Amino acid sequence: METKFCKCGCGAELDFSKGSKKKNFLKGHAARINNVASKARKGKPPWNKGIPRSDEEKEKMSLNIKKSYEKGTRKQYIKTPEHKEKLREAAKKPKSKETIEKIIKARENNPNYENSKKQISETLKQKYKNKEIASSFYIDGRYKNDPLSDYNLYNGQFTQELKKEVRQRDNWTCQKCGKKRSAVCHHIDEDKSNNIIDNLIILCKNCHAKYHSIKDKRSKDTEKELFLEILQKRKIHERSSML
Repeated sequence: METKFCKCGCGAELDFSKGSKKKNFLKGHAARINNVASKARKGKPPWNKGIPRSDEEKEKMSLNIKKSYEKGTRKQYIKTPEHKEKLREAAKKPKSKETIEKIIKARENNPNYENSKKQISETLKQKYKNKEIASSFYIDGRYKNDPLSDYNLYNGQFTQELKKEVRQRDNWTCQKCGKKRSAVCHHIDEDKSNNIIDNLIILCKNCHAKYHSIKDKRSKDTEKELFLEILQKRKIHERSSML
């Protein structure tokens, strides 16, 4: 018997062991000619849109997906180091106004955006209460300096005006490495309620992260003494320049 191939152009051989011997296509391949199926569905919503799935259906779907990964029919997407580098470079590039407007419109049109936003804020608050995450995360009232908020750590005194004053005093430069990078206001005694200008110093993000990553108490104390010495020298220099 002559070998026949599917007429859709996929190159697959037809199997005549089951069914009629007059078939010209594999199952579902007849619609591929001139893309008939996709043209018929164009502009129409999918049949399963808005229909909620039960827990049993979800479990079946997850099990089938796991089985397909085990069999090798479905390949797991793994990011290569080259792909990661490309993503980092793309993230560094500044976004244009058009892309930002598109993102804002997409968020506004998404009905679940507000609900997801509330859920994220609630989970962050709970994690912060349980001390699962650091205080560097945004929590309601922390940057707004709301004195009535339960999550306010600065007693409403760590204002933008105070930060600006400290940055101008230190000339927007890191007082440890001496480089002009993104200026972070650091509390020397690590007491966030003590927002006196003599307790604040400007550090870059790298030096600030390195300081908070130190676990040894002695090395932290030496760093604190260093910061206090830098501030004292600055005060002496300012007094001498005034004279």
